[in-house]
Amino acid sequence: MNKSADFEQYLETANEALQALLAEMDSTELTTQMTPADVACLVAKTRLAQRRLAAVLILASEAAKLHAAAGVGPPVEEVLRDGLSVGEVTARQETERARVSERFPAVRQSIVSGEAFPENVDVLARITSRMTETEITELAEADHRLAKSAGRLSSDSFRKSLERRRNKIRADHGQTAAQQASANTFASIRASNDERTFRVAAVFDPLQGTAAQIALDHEFRRLSKELGEGHGMDSEQISAQALHDLIVRGASTTPTEENNRPGVVLHVHTDGQTMATGPHKHSMLETNDRVPLTPGVLGRLACDCVIRRIETLPDGNVHVSVSSRTATPTQRAALRALYDRCPISGAPWSQMEVHHVKFVSDGGETELSNLIPISRRWHHLIHDEGWKLAMAADRTLELSRPDGTLHKSIAPPIPVLHQHALAA
Repeated sequence: MNKSADFEQYLETANEALQALLAEMDSTELTTQMTPADVACLVAKTRLAQRRLAAVLILASEAAKLHAAAGVGPPVEEVLRDGLSVGEVTARQETERARVSERFPAVRQSIVSGEAFPENVDVLARITSRMTETEITELAEADHRLAKSAGRLSSDSFRKSLERRRNKIRADHGQTAAQQASANTFASIRASNDERTFRVAAVFDPLQGTAAQIALDHEFRRLSKELGEGHGMDSEQISAQALHDLIVRGASTTPTEENNRPGVVLHVHTDGQTMATGPHKHSMLETNDRVPLTPGVLGRLACDCVIRRIETLPDGNVHVSVSSRTATPTQRAALRALYDRCPISGAPWSQMEVHHVKFVSDGGETELSNLIPISRRWHHLIHDEGWKLAMAADRTLELSRPDGTLHKSIAPPIPVLHQHALAA
């Protein structure tokens, strides 16, 4: 018996029935004759059908993952994009649903039965994507309770419930306040209810907040000086204009190899042992304003920074030596000639950062053979979330998940040096 043909026949029959229903509703006065109870019933049955179709896609994703792991099928994301007829964001969302169903079997069963709301599965995927393996394992102990909540609570209530569980787990594991803050970051700009103004809301982690504060302070002072006397604006209005100018100017700036994107100078203080081997009992890792940072942040910063080693001598004098970890303009030009987009995600150069494949803390040098341009999102996932990236001598990449399993291999780039002038 060909199970695949059976499944196709099931879906084809369902599609034909739905098409017949749509045709009848559209071509007759059926909709005007329906009572409120009929409409409510129709909506409920439609929602159930949507949940069951979402479950079909999750099960199909699991099959695609098995095929990819066995080397007999393409990556899951490619299968779900259905020949590029489906957007990358949608395919990624469906892939994440399948990842969640693998880690939470009771939630998976709730999905298959049509009880769990797909939106709540997306919430669980987003929150666990920023959790460590240890944290996810502990959260999975509440799998059955989560499965019930996923079919009962609204997405907002489900999110709040999950965040409470996550925060309790992190408190038990002694996570720092900085790590918890990093997991809760967000930003939005939305029209107010009267549609005459816009409201900006954001929560930044320590690194983002410090950099944004420095940039806004600089822009505030510049704007105040430019306005001069008698401008009629109070400090809050100047701050609003300064924030607007930063956002608009940043979005309209054309990046170059010499200056990948607008930036601010951020001073971070740490000790030699933390730089060399990681956190220890007396670690110091903070900004100028004593805002604590996480070790993963240090790894990302070390890819593109100037390091000043400060030594206090016995006679009370201070010795400062300087070394740079920033890729040179020539190196950036060479990388741009090799990669016109992020080799992992396809993000454009305006969203990329130069990454040291062998971490600086592990002795990685700022040499072309150790550098790869990747998107800021993947730079964060590699340094902060445990993903691993290895590069062979021919620049073939192997991207592995935090648990060590291979996510995908990426073929080396095709050089374009013969097509473009190499600007140093």
